[in-house]
Amino acid sequence: MLLPAGVEAATITVDDNGTADHATIGAAIDAASPGDVVEVAPGTYTEDLDFDGKAITVRSTNGPGSTYLVGTGSGPVVRFTSLESNNAVLQGFDITGGDTLGVYLGAGIHVSSAGPTLRDLVIHGNVGHFGAGVFLGNAVDAVLEDLVIRNNEVSPDGEGEGGFGGGLYAFSSTATVSDCLFQSNDAGRGGGMMFADSTVDASGLTVKENTAERGGGLSVLGGTMSLSSSVIESNTAAVNGGGLWFSTGAVAQVEETLVVANAAPTGAGARMTNSSPTLLHVTFLGNTATGNGGGLFVDAIDDDADVTVTSCLFDSNEADVGGAMLVSLGSVTVWGSRFTANTAGSLGGAVYLSEAAPSTFVLSTFDANEATSDGGGIRVQDTGPHTVESSIFMGNEGSNGAGIHVGFSGQATVRQSTFVGHAASNGGALRVTSDSSLTVVDSIVAFPVAGSGMSAGSGSTWDFTYNDVHDPAGVSYSGALPDLTGFEGNIDDDPLFRAWTDNGVLDDDLRLQGNSPCIDAGAPSSPTDPDGSPNDLGAYGGPNRDEWSSLPNPGHEGAGTGGDDDDDTTPSDDDDVSDDDDSTFGDD
Repeated sequence: MLLPAGVEAATITVDDNGTADHATIGAAIDAASPGDVVEVAPGTYTEDLDFDGKAITVRSTNGPGSTYLVGTGSGPVVRFTSLESNNAVLQGFDITGGDTLGVYLGAGIHVSSAGPTLRDLVIHGNVGHFGAGVFLGNAVDAVLEDLVIRNNEVSPDGEGEGGFGGGLYAFSSTATVSDCLFQSNDAGRGGGMMFADSTVDASGLTVKENTAERGGGLSVLGGTMSLSSSVIESNTAAVNGGGLWFSTGAVAQVEETLVVANAAPTGAGARMTNSSPTLLHVTFLGNTATGNGGGLFVDAIDDDADVTVTSCLFDSNEADVGGAMLVSLGSVTVWGSRFTANTAGSLGGAVYLSEAAPSTFVLSTFDANEATSDGGGIRVQDTGPHTVESSIFMGNEGSNGAGIHVGFSGQATVRQSTFVGHAASNGGALRVTSDSSLTVVDSIVAFPVAGSGMSAGSGSTWDFTYNDVHDPAGVSYSGALPDLTGFEGNIDDDPLFRAWTDNGVLDDDLRLQGNSPCIDAGAPSSPTDPDGSPNDLGAYGGPNRDEWSSLPNPGHEGAGTGGDDDDDTTPSDDDDVSDDDDSTFGDD
């Protein structure tokens, strides 16, 4: 790729008016030597190009808004199939008219065993079976930046093969994808894009209004992916994974990303199947599933699915079961996250755990979530044991277990947590039913709006010790529970929060006043507070007490913290996600 001594790179001009070196781009490429630059004047060029292994730059002088490359309809518009590297650059064109419904892959741009740089391109209106916009097959260090890939479509061939990656499909490739828009592409899998057994570093993406059966916005099957600083918006899947779908052992990290207004029957925001991604500072906002998992669906069918959720925000997601999150057979580890104003048509307003492996929720907040049936905050069903520790549940609603409901052989332990202001039409803020078990220790359950504090069905197994269960206007214990006040350290006193009202969330202060009866009232066998004193009851006691003051805001950078931060009665009304206070999500 180095020029011989004394040889300078040439600039070769192209214009179809006869005033340049060549009238066609193809002729200029044929004449070019390594290091040369082909400059193309504005106009419409109807031809198919092949870089033929040359390390050259082909660029327009005025950008894609005035320079159009239209394919002949007999294959890809541009091919890189001869070991081209990053030094082969295509820049500044509007590319359309590629048709590979015959035998070729990648209708707009086809890359095979090469790694070119694709920059400042608009790729649209191409059709094929794999990667109608861009196809990467065995690509090596391909660079895609500042691309607009829209209105491309893939479909299965006559044998039912293909239909993958409407905008982009990558197989066994390595690539960097940055600052690209994928919009209104369509596929069977991966409407916007699909990566299979590839290693991809993606950042600054906007993936919106794409459609597919599975993975409306983005699909990742196997391989490794990093996705950061991106917006996944208004994508639709007919089956599952409206915004994102990770499967087949994909190793992924999603960071500082907004997943908003996506739709699917299952896993509207994202579905993680047989894969174990890490989610860090991700916002799931306003995603809608007609079935399960409005924000996130995690399931293990024939492999592990252990998802780590750190500093994430789940706000105003909807589903029939598991408004914000549903976990089936797999597991989640949730830390420092917030679930607010999520709703379920039946079970698990925020979270539904069904046959899930042991899962953990630590230093997390559940407020204003609602289930028509059981488990306004969390519903646990089958297996476990699951752990909730140092967490806050506030103002959640459900027919039974407005905060947490454990049933159908479920097992859960709650430690050092605070439940306040819950509304249960039957049962309590916490509810355990027959054949299930619930342990609650060192916690505060106070001021229910409707229903009791704690409730148990006959035949259930419960262990409630060293808690403050306080309802000045009603019944603290219900169902098969006796009054446990005075038993094993349980008390019934006003916990004396620093500030709490029943019509707000984020301006409340659930730390304890200095004269609170909950101070130093925890179980003697429990870990102490950080200062070595006996642990205080509630979320602000125990070894995690001081962690609250250093928790980062949940969700992507610039997100609100969810909930109702002006102490009025409208959840989430102050937490739009645009910096300019308009109605377009993610436009900043």
